[in-house]
Amino acid sequence: MKGRIKELRTKKGMTQTQLGELLDVTQKAISLIEKGINNPSVAQISKMAEIFNVTTDFIINGNESIKDIEPIEREILKTIRDDKTLYGKLIKMMEAKKIVFEDFENFEGLAA
Repeated sequence: MKGRIKELRTKKGMTQTQLGELLDVTQKAISLIEKGINNPSVAQISKMAEIFNVTTDFIINGNESIKDIEPIEREILKTIRDDKTLYGKLIKMMEAKKIVFEDFENFEGLAA
């Protein structure tokens, strides 16, 4: 668990102090968790899962965050989660798709 928390924190570009503030603990407490000296509480694990957009199972056991999908889909989702540029592009694509569907529905309404 200690390696995963540090990895998730650094991937997010977050300092121990920043994570500590979100979890309402000190930087030293985060350091001790990352070193494996102390374990986070259940509430802290839950909050970290939310902060890092992973499951509590991933934080505790290292299991992928989504179980019921094909390995290639899991890899795609992991890439999207880790690549903020790609994530932004995906959001824009989804917004564009929504506009197209709304325009189509409006067109259907006019044609009826």
